[in-house]
Amino acid sequence: MKKIFTTVLALTTALFVSNTANAQIANGSIAPDFTGTDLNGNTWNLYDLLDQGYSVVIDFSAAWCPPCWAYHNSGALEDLYVNHGPAGYSGVANGTTNDVMVLFIEGEGTNSLAQLQGVNAGNTYATASEGDWITGTPYPIIDNASFNSAYGISAFPTIYLICPNRIITEVGQASTSNIYAAAQACPVATFPVDPAILSYTGETSSCSSIDLKAKLQNMGTAALTSATIKAYFNGTEIASYNWSGNLAKYAVTEVTVGQYTPTQSGSVQIKVTSTNDDVANDAVTTTIGPAVQAVNQYVTVKITTDAYGSETTWKLKKGNGQVVAQGGPYNDLQQAGSTVQTPVTVTLPAVDCYSFEITDSYGDGMCCNYGDGSYTVTDGAGTVLASGSEYTTLDKKKFNVLVLGTEEEAPLNGNISIFPNPSAGNFNMNMSLVNKSNIAINVTNVMGQLVYSENKDNMAAGQHLLNMDLSSLSNGMYMVNVFVGNKLYSQRISIAK
Repeated sequence: MKKIFTTVLALTTALFVSNTANAQIANGSIAPDFTGTDLNGNTWNLYDLLDQGYSVVIDFSAAWCPPCWAYHNSGALEDLYVNHGPAGYSGVANGTTNDVMVLFIEGEGTNSLAQLQGVNAGNTYATASEGDWITGTPYPIIDNASFNSAYGISAFPTIYLICPNRIITEVGQASTSNIYAAAQACPVATFPVDPAILSYTGETSSCSSIDLKAKLQNMGTAALTSATIKAYFNGTEIASYNWSGNLAKYAVTEVTVGQYTPTQSGSVQIKVTSTNDDVANDAVTTTIGPAVQAVNQYVTVKITTDAYGSETTWKLKKGNGQVVAQGGPYNDLQQAGSTVQTPVTVTLPAVDCYSFEITDSYGDGMCCNYGDGSYTVTDGAGTVLASGSEYTTLDKKKFNVLVLGTEEEAPLNGNISIFPNPSAGNFNMNMSLVNKSNIAINVTNVMGQLVYSENKDNMAAGQHLLNMDLSSLSNGMYMVNVFVGNKLYSQRISIAK
């Protein structure tokens, strides 16, 4: 999600690329290679620059974009190029550190050269220009919107740092010193033999066995042809794999070290144990465990989105991949914050191993800089089947439904009563729970907007009298939605002061 908030809605809308279906490439991913020709006819290949040892900074912008123009005129990227760009290149200082390259990519598909030259040909974003982008810009300008798809560009400006080992990080509209500090921290191939484990890519929970997968990268200066990789669960070896192949410097492959069926949650480490000149990057650790056992098939999905709700979608799937329920995208906010979405209750159709998958199209999860978003999936007894908030593009959790309940498992004796009604804003809610349950209370106005929410977890069986203080709300009609286990109870109330 591009983090640009503004009180001018028209301006905010104009900052986004017309094709928002692309998923933002996540930090830590391998940057896609590309070849582009700049306005002077010079051809640039990303991987060629990286192989020469340069860290590459790419500014995806548009000629009509005001924040892009402001950052362009800050001189941050110009200073970076002049003082740290390739030695001998036009515009680069004689005392350059010779370790960074800067590329500007004009990413608007309907633009013209006139826009980059500062010719304002109209009053819409597709034809307007903020000024002359070319004069005085020492680094190459590539006019090619076809790169947007591979990089998942959903808003301008998007500014990336790509390390020589192909790992990408969005640095945003940072200062010269901050970007260069990040570039200096880039890992660089130094030793001849250096197999590195980049990340764990296997599942973290399963109803049966888990394929223990990881990304292997050659961080050595010589071709990597073999490596022994082992997996440890809570310190005990559980799998070993002798990989062979031919990885050039910085090339990456995914390896399956073995399979393991965890009976408890624990720490799994994937580690290179063969000859390795640099042991600092030879292992990664994550947590795995068995899938949670659901008490019954009555499932409630609770979503709290951050400010960019439009990027959040989720699906509940059977073991064969069939989607049985889904939700999102949701509405955005105009500033940082969170929104409690109306819970969704589902009766799953069969005994099976289910998965809950939640996606953030920008690739930075739902937490925490732009609102404390999160998700929780529970069964009818309140058992937490899946939960989380901090992830990149996809978070996936599995759970087992081994027994189907019956419709007789009603969560309440009778119904819910809310009184007095009408009220000046202070309401009482009376209910009788059959079993210990999680309760979610949402109040919406006549426009369907959420104006009050409250969760009460693990409420004991028996009679309960709850108070709702809605005195801060305006006079009018409201809908109270109460989720008890897998059941929804709704009642209309009126505030009259």
